[in-house]
Amino acid sequence: MEGRGSIVELADRVAHLALSYMAAAKAQGYTMTVGELEAYMQQPRRTPGVPATPERTVTTTNIDRAIQQYGQRALETIGKALTENLQPVQRRIPGKPGIPAESVSEWLGRLGWLAIELGRVHITDLGEAILSHLEQETLEEEVPVGVVLNQGDQLASARVMQQIAEVGPCAVVDPYFSMDSLLHVLQLTEVHSVLTGTGDQGKLAGLAVAMRSVSSNRPFEVRKSPAFHDRLVIPDDGALWLLGTSLTGFGKKLSLMVRLDDEQMGQALRDLFENTWHSAEPVTPQLEEGEAEDRPAT
Repeated sequence: MEGRGSIVELADRVAHLALSYMAAAKAQGYTMTVGELEAYMQQPRRTPGVPATPERTVTTTNIDRAIQQYGQRALETIGKALTENLQPVQRRIPGKPGIPAESVSEWLGRLGWLAIELGRVHITDLGEAILSHLEQETLEEEVPVGVVLNQGDQLASARVMQQIAEVGPCAVVDPYFSMDSLLHVLQLTEVHSVLTGTGDQGKLAGLAVAMRSVSSNRPFEVRKSPAFHDRLVIPDDGALWLLGTSLTGFGKKLSLMVRLDDEQMGQALRDLFENTWHSAEPVTPQLEEGEAEDRPAT
C-alpha cells in the first residue's frame, strides 16, 4: 500500500503527450486510428540524420594496455628493458555509413498528415485536423486578452453571456440584436442598454413584440441607430470588449471576443456611444396584432 506521504502521479509525460495529441485531433472533429497514434508516439519529431564515420587505424602499445588494465603502478614493475622492447600494435576500426535525415515529406507521411501519390502530396483528414488546431493555437497566442469561440461550439453563446456578465453593468452595441438574444441578456447579464441597427425592419418589429412579453426587475432599454457597424460591450467601468459577430452568431463560425485595453481608443468609442445613444430612437414594446382587441374595454 502506498504510504500516506507518497504522491501518485496521474499520468506520465508519454501519456500526457498521447492524450493531448488525440484531443487536438478530436477538437477538430477527427478521430484517429491506433496506427496513426502509434506512428506519432514512436517518433513524433522528424528523424535526424546520422553522420558517417570513416575507417581509421589506432596505434597502441602493450604498455598502454597494461596501464588500462593495472593502472599507473604497472609502469613501476614492468622494468626499463621490457619498456624499451615493446612494439606498437595497430588496430583497425571499421567505418560506419551515414544515415540521411528523414525528409519533410517522409516525416509527415509517416505521421499520416499527408499522403504521397504519383509523386504528388495531399494533406490528409488528420493533417487538416492538426493544421486547424495549430492555427487556432497561433490565433489564441496572437490575441492578447480574449475568448476564442470555435465553429460548432454549442456552448459558445453561454460563454459569451458569462463573459458579459463578468463585466457587470454595461451597454451592448449589436446592429443585429434580435429577440433570440433578448431573454439571455435580461436573465444572465447586467446589460441595461442595447443599441441596435435600423437595417432589418422585420427583426426590429419582432424585438419590439418580444419586449412586450418579458419583464425585467432592473432598468433596460433598447434603441436603434445606423451609426455603428461593429459589436461592442461597454461596461460602466473598465475596458471595452469587441465582439467578432452578433450575439446570435457565436458558435456558427470561428469568432472572437477581444478586450480593448487601449484607454484612448476605449474613451473615443465610449464618447461615440454616448452621443449616438442620446439621439437614437427607442425601440418601444408593442402589442401583438389583435391583442388590444382581445382585452376588455375599460
